Amino acid sequence: ICKEAGIKANGCVFGRSPEEIKEIVDLCKKRGVEITGSLFKRSPSNVKDIFYLCDRYGISYGPALMKKSPEALLNSIRYIKETYGDEYLLPLVVGRSSDYLKIVLPYLEERGELQVIKNSASILSLTYDEIDKITELFLKQRDEYNFVVQREVLKNLAFLYLFKIKEEIQII
Repeated sequence: ICKEAGIKANGCVFGRSPEEIKEIVDLCKKRGVEITGSLFKRSPSNVKDIFYLCDRYGISYGPALMKKSPEALLNSIRYIKETYGDEYLLPLVVGRSSDYLKIVLPYLEERGELQVIKNSASILSLTYDEIDKITELFLKQRDEYNFVVQREVLKNLAFLYLFKIKEEIQII
């Protein structure tokens, strides 16, 4: 089955029966979704439920979503939808736990930086403390940057983290 589907038989795949593998492969082919190992961490019914939630809420499927149970994904979706609206229903946003989102998103909103995640949710790969340190350092050093750089930093704080703050984060 793996050979026919062109997937690498790895640890995740071996945890599923041939019938389950075929069902997951069929679900992915029907949607045009790339078949990756993370899909086999979930049962076919979980995969189906996650695809259903993505379709229902207009979320493009991303492999990170398979790391969550359908229930946890639904909790994140409901929190985002009710608190921030459909425009924030993005794979890298809803892929985070609702507990994490309830801490970080209000913080970003308070700082006027929530819109950053619409263009790039990579900032959500950071912990709350890292986001706080980066923001604090940027605000302290903002006058040192020209307008274009300031705009880019506000657009994507994770960009600043990777290229400027990494060495300086110990200062704070």
